[in-house]
Amino acid sequence: MGDHNPLVSIIIPVFNGAAFLEAAIDSALTQDYDKLEIVVVNDGSTDDTDRIARGYGNRIRYFQKENGGVSTALNLALKHIKGEYISWLSHDDYYLPHKVFRQIGALHQAGWPKNALVTSGFRALKLPDEQINDSYLDSDDGLYSLDQSPCMVTSLLMLLTGRIHGCSLLIPRMAFSHLGNFDEELITTQDYHKWFTFIAHGFYFLPVNEVLFVSRKHPDQGSRTKAKIHNKERNALNSYVKHLFYGILQNEALTPQQRDFFAVRFGVRGIFYNHFLKHFWRVVPIKDCRKKLRGQYRKYGY
Repeated sequence: MGDHNPLVSIIIPVFNGAAFLEAAIDSALTQDYDKLEIVVVNDGSTDDTDRIARGYGNRIRYFQKENGGVSTALNLALKHIKGEYISWLSHDDYYLPHKVFRQIGALHQAGWPKNALVTSGFRALKLPDEQINDSYLDSDDGLYSLDQSPCMVTSLLMLLTGRIHGCSLLIPRMAFSHLGNFDEELITTQDYHKWFTFIAHGFYFLPVNEVLFVSRKHPDQGSRTKAKIHNKERNALNSYVKHLFYGILQNEALTPQQRDFFAVRFGVRGIFYNHFLKHFWRVVPIKDCRKKLRGQYRKYGY
């Protein structure tokens, strides 16, 4: 891998995660890559979390705080970490042993780009019946190609089509130094808010197209137990994304399929809807343009 083996900080925020925490910490401690620090932040848990975390002694760095949400726990960790790169691990998920090693290898192979966010595929494990679904980074319908050089459009499409999981990322610490920490007012969408911000400011996803961690899906997860808050934040996030990329995408060389997708994703009042109508107006009647656009909505699941 070369002489440059940067320290990686694995951050594990936890709130009442006693049922899963040991598996998460153990998966971090047993990584193939050895230049690691494991930082666990107890966000005001009332279960057995404290006892479990303290049982690891000096193998981890352990912090406690009053309950304030995952953003506050992540931000506390960001104040104390020593690593050049950051890897976030939810307390109910776990890494496969080669997660960090593969991602550091991708950075080495790419020449250590400063603005790369290394990402990977992941395995969704639905509880309690343990249904398994592996998610990779490819586009199923040719919307983008991983063979192309990484760019803003591809990274944005990967986010909008659900290919990116926050715990799949390896993030340079300087990204937070330059663009700030997580928004502590957001309860369920603080991660995607930050990833969209990174992409809009010149960062991009560097793909490792293999499954490198396991994400458990269960009824007690925050976005499931706080559905009303999540729906409100999701709508606000959609408006934020339109604001971020409205002007940027006008100057990008998009394929017709990509323009169709953005027309659907950003809504009929946006620039891409207007472009869509203008583009097809000379060929087919306006009512057929709108009919085609409605078809695109169904195609992309909106």
